[in-house]
Amino acid sequence: MKKIHPIIEQIHNCLQQDVSEEIICKELDTTYLPGFAEILSAETNANTRLQQQKKKPFAITADINAIIARETALTLACKKGYSMCIPLLLQACANVNTKNANGNTPIGMAIAAENLLCIIALFSRYTDGEAFIPKLDTIAYHHGITNQPVFPMQLAALKGNIEILKSLIESGAALDLVDPDGNTLLHYAARNNQNDGDQCIKQLIDANIEVNASNKAQNTALHLAAAIGAEKSVGILLAHGANGAALNQKQATPVFIACQYGQPACLNQLLASIPEDKLKTVVNKEAPVKYKNSVRNESPLRVARNFMKKSPGKQQAARNCIFLLLIAGTTVNEFEKEKLAQSKYKKILCNQLIKKSKEIAKESIENAIAFLEEYSKPENNFGKIMWHESKSTAGKAFGEFASRFQKKTTAQDPKETNDIQLIHSEIKKLKSEFQKQQQNIEPPLDKINITPDNEEIPEIPGFKIS
Repeated sequence: MKKIHPIIEQIHNCLQQDVSEEIICKELDTTYLPGFAEILSAETNANTRLQQQKKKPFAITADINAIIARETALTLACKKGYSMCIPLLLQACANVNTKNANGNTPIGMAIAAENLLCIIALFSRYTDGEAFIPKLDTIAYHHGITNQPVFPMQLAALKGNIEILKSLIESGAALDLVDPDGNTLLHYAARNNQNDGDQCIKQLIDANIEVNASNKAQNTALHLAAAIGAEKSVGILLAHGANGAALNQKQATPVFIACQYGQPACLNQLLASIPEDKLKTVVNKEAPVKYKNSVRNESPLRVARNFMKKSPGKQQAARNCIFLLLIAGTTVNEFEKEKLAQSKYKKILCNQLIKKSKEIAKESIENAIAFLEEYSKPENNFGKIMWHESKSTAGKAFGEFASRFQKKTTAQDPKETNDIQLIHSEIKKLKSEFQKQQQNIEPPLDKINITPDNEEIPEIPGFKIS
């Protein structure tokens, strides 16, 4: 084991003190570092004499880059966020590229501590910025989310620290970093639904990073943002050309992913971004889903309903996804109709329609009436469900009621259910409100034929005015 001079241990102990940075900085500057400089100079001169005498030099013990308790003095200062101590250590020949026992560089530790002042202090060590650029991308910090070592740029994007990311970009750090799984910097930023993850995405896009780049699983940043419900990030990606219908390796679109993880806010934006002529294809695009003993192709509607069953605490989110899919025109087969027509779901869909109509009525009662009339028709998605009287009870398997659908039935007018009656009642209320509104509207003055008192009444041909 390499021998370490006591002065180095004293410097480490000084950095470990539970006192203010100002006190530590003062102690380093006035006590430890001057003493260190004298010892280092004496050891260096002694080695020089040995070399001149052609004798074997001894190992320098006053090494500021020595590792004690798994840290160098510089990585320790960066870890604790002591930005004022960094210039002093750099002047004492601390190496910005020396790694600690975990393989982390000072820049990586500074980013992990999210301390911009430490990063700036490390940058200031170099008069020639080019000398530092290659070292910025040295593997710096292990992060549990990838099970891979990550670079400083990736860590800044993952943590959503916009100021650090800007500093790294301005310093010339590479934007084309790709990890072993094929994730770009945009993928890392898209995994952050806190802090300034959305602003990091915008910063990277402004720096001309590819928006629709995919990783080895063919997931784009939009897939990842939709999965975690990063609504702002999804909006920024879509605004800059991200493809809402992109397919990953499993043929899943971001729309499918948003339904699978119960993210209605993201789903709403995704559906709005897809051209109308492609919307029905996208909302019905199936992808394989792994179950305990099998893998089955499922539709976005089915995975949203499955999410509702698996996540009791997020049922409202799943219901909102189902509502949006039905509005977008997803296909409702007999199986889904039977499941959704069960009273607890049907009632919820009915209430959602009425709630939506009330939102529309704030702008236009006439449009709200048209909305309810359209979506309560028996041939419409909502109509299919709400006009349907469920024959199944909880716990019945698919095969038990699938056979019923295969039986021939005679055509007959559908019978109004309680939910349809509720919607028709709401339509009547809206129509009554609309009529009152129309009666209270006074015609504009320019439409009323009023002759001012001071204006002569024109003579009408064939009539004599007395």
